Amino acid sequence: MHEHADPLTARVTNSISFRVTDSAGITHDHPRAFIYHWRLWSIAELREALLEAGFSSTEIYVDCNIPPGHTPIPITDPAELKPDYIVIIVARQ
Repeated sequence: MHEHADPLTARVTNSISFRVTDSAGITHDHPRAFIYHWRLWSIAELREALLEAGFSSTEIYVDCNIPPGHTPIPITDPAELKPDYIVIIVARQ
């Protein structure tokens, strides 16, 4: 669950809650069983950090399901991103 985001520091707080039913049929709730405090890095920040770390180039991919024999095509336009997206950042030396 997304709990909090601070746009000034790029810090976010997320948690995972779950419910377990034991062998006796009793249900146990575990709210906020795991809480994570993250620094949410933007794609631009990650690319810049990779270049500063010595990589010569980076590419961004959004399609993980590439059929055998096909070559993935990196995106170059932000319009190619859906409102809710996951990207793969490839860094090359």
